[in-house]
Amino acid sequence: MLHDDERDVVLLQHIILASYPNGTREVIKSSMIDYGSPSTNTGIARTVALPAAISRARLILENKIMLNGVYRPVTPHIYVPILNELKSLGIEMNEDYGLPESEMIS
Repeated sequence: MLHDDERDVVLLQHIILASYPNGTREVIKSSMIDYGSPSTNTGIARTVALPAAISRARLILENKIMLNGVYRPVTPHIYVPILNELKSLGIEMNEDYGLPESEMIS
């Protein structure tokens, strides 16, 4: 349990070395920081529960996702509206492209 004056933080970072057919390479860094609030939800609760709630409660009930069964969220008509809703709630990845290879963690 967190005390009234405490909050958690969720940090997520992906660092990818992309190699292209023409021989060029670049580092792509995706980062996210989400802070919880003692008066509302923890960052963990927001980043885990909100995507599920948005997809199930909102998008399915509003007939914006018309699929039956269990699906992984790897198709744009599933993940794009979820990401858009998360962005409106302040949860999004920030991406930097074209970084030098020295940005890679060894």
